[in-house]
Amino acid sequence: MRALKITQINLNEIVDDELVNKLCNEFPEVFSDKLGTCKQPIRLQLSDKEPVYVRARPMPLALRARVERELERLEADGSIYRVDYSDYGTPIVPVVKQNGDIRICGDYKITINPKLKRDYYPLPRIEELFANLSGGDKFTKIDLKHAYEQCLLTDDTQPYTAITTHMGTFVYRRTPYGLSVIPEKFQKIMEETLRGVPGCVVFLDDICVTGSNTLDHMKNLRTVLERLRNMGLTVKLNKCKFLQDSVKYLGFIINKEGLRPDTEKLEAISSAPRPENVSQLKSFLGMVNYYGRFIPNLSTLLQPLHNLLKKDSGWKWDSKCDRAFVETKRLLLSERVLAHYEEGRELVLSVDSSAYGLGAVLAHRYSDGSERPVSCVSRTLNASERNYSQLDKEALAILFGVTKHHQFLYGRRFTLRTDHQPLTHIFGEKGGIPQTAASRLQRWAARLAAYDFKIEFVRSADNGPADALSRLPLPREGRSVDTIDI
Repeated sequence: MRALKITQINLNEIVDDELVNKLCNEFPEVFSDKLGTCKQPIRLQLSDKEPVYVRARPMPLALRARVERELERLEADGSIYRVDYSDYGTPIVPVVKQNGDIRICGDYKITINPKLKRDYYPLPRIEELFANLSGGDKFTKIDLKHAYEQCLLTDDTQPYTAITTHMGTFVYRRTPYGLSVIPEKFQKIMEETLRGVPGCVVFLDDICVTGSNTLDHMKNLRTVLERLRNMGLTVKLNKCKFLQDSVKYLGFIINKEGLRPDTEKLEAISSAPRPENVSQLKSFLGMVNYYGRFIPNLSTLLQPLHNLLKKDSGWKWDSKCDRAFVETKRLLLSERVLAHYEEGRELVLSVDSSAYGLGAVLAHRYSDGSERPVSCVSRTLNASERNYSQLDKEALAILFGVTKHHQFLYGRRFTLRTDHQPLTHIFGEKGGIPQTAASRLQRWAARLAAYDFKIEFVRSADNGPADALSRLPLPREGRSVDTIDI
């Protein structure tokens, strides 16, 4: 490329779909490659006017040049501007991307996040959203580009977002990543933008449109796109789905017949492979016993499996063990154990890692202290991840569990449980992201800063379901498994 003196390459997505091409030509401003600019700015309010300023942290020499280039790029784009003096200041955390570039993140949890006044604008109940989509024949899903980064801050509140760097102090014009009050403010903007459109619901940056027939569907869809254009918002074309028989929305699959759970959320239990040794059996029984109060006659059902744990009994997996294992999984996936998601109910996310897998369980906590799972997920570690330190594996389990349950957790307060105590300090509320933390941990901590949670340390014995799922990952090729239909 250098030899040919090629200095610029334009990459364009080619979509061979007559409907999509027609919509793109009709609404080029909405399907633009550029980041939109919302015409309704966001205003921040502080509980007190006492300034909070934290000076810039020492910048590693190896990152200085890249951080300077990124700050210059943001300034040239108009996302930030330089100021000579500021009463407010938040230190930055330079997050190294996989391609070597730098993302600038403000560590707002130690500065203005505790001072920001919440609007307490209610996020919509999932039941209400799906009720508004009932009667639809086909469904369209629209995903906004970079969500609330399309929103400008009001002139008087921009100084609150000031970041301190070795190059000086800069202030954000656009809403930066990591401010705790943004989800409810953005939800309010989106609901006001799309209010009154038939067959349309919105949850933060996810929009779903339907109609009783194709004519009504297209009418509603064009109204939505017109409203987005008028508000100055743009969408990600490659993330949009148009006129589909079914779409995945907020952790559920919706079609004209109705609503059903996303099987991926329960695949960790449904496809858990048969234990191959005593250690794996103990992990599975640990998960079962954690929810044992919801399963009748549990001790009788598990008797063949408990016999394998007896001293000098030897490992002999027979048909009785197989029946007990399959029936136990079926009961774990029944409504007797699994809870339907309820808006406003306390959420607890338990995560854990093992030498070869990650596990996460999202549960509701009830007034009597009991917990029932809403979603259970797990995955195996790839070859490079297996070489991570135990600290990094446990941190990866947190990131995996939170991002997998984004629709349930984003914009809500929840409890995060881990059995690795150092992470309670790295990801906790009381301290900022440590400057000495590895770049991988800094990158993950910056992503988690957008979520509102308190982190709890629990011993492994008390983290039963997540521990079990991390040790019983999804089956490998050729491994015996009985998939349970949900």
